[in-house]
Amino acid sequence: MPSVEYPKLDISNEPDAWYEADIEGSTSTMGTGYENDGFIYRGKMSTYFRTDTPELPSGTPKVYDFFNMGFSLYKPSEMLVGNATAFLEFQGPAFDADTITNLNNVVNTLLKPGIKKIDDGTDIKGSGWTIGLRITDPIKYAGQTNYGGVGLFTVGAHKESPNNYFEITRSEAKDTGNFVRFTIWCNFKADLYNGLGEQPGWYFGQIRSGKAKLYVDVNK
Repeated sequence: MPSVEYPKLDISNEPDAWYEADIEGSTSTMGTGYENDGFIYRGKMSTYFRTDTPELPSGTPKVYDFFNMGFSLYKPSEMLVGNATAFLEFQGPAFDADTITNLNNVVNTLLKPGIKKIDDGTDIKGSGWTIGLRITDPIKYAGQTNYGGVGLFTVGAHKESPNNYFEITRSEAKDTGNFVRFTIWCNFKADLYNGLGEQPGWYFGQIRSGKAKLYVDVNK
């Protein structure tokens, strides 16, 4: 993948969301305002069939909804047009939406400071944070929101890795009136493998070190 660009943008002005990372010796940086070119928060709901866990009262539907939050590049800027680009993705632990009565309490728990579990594919689906690198096909135009490529993630390892590390070092919550905006600061490193599937993936390489500032808006 010698032609892949690791974006380096000026993030010296403390934008609303950003990351810095050493990916196999190549420095990658990204910063942006809220839902502008670059970084964006997103939420994703996935439905799964329930087997024998978690146990719920008789009559509970045999499907359940997993919800997790993700942070990724959303709208590439003009400087990335024509390049095959590699950018970071973070996915938070998933939780069973059927059993949640207070979303705010869940988010408070997920986003409080501390060292977090990395999901490497050896445990329950969505049980920890996932760190990934998305390598895109060449970007066709600024603001493009759908692009092909390959994903490289910690969860593709299907084995424990002593190199994986994710820590929220600081967390702030601001009540905006309509929702609560959480901002988190993170330190991380990771072994990356090809794919999010059920089979062991191919080893790609390391994020040797990194730090990020991310945000999440939670409805009241």
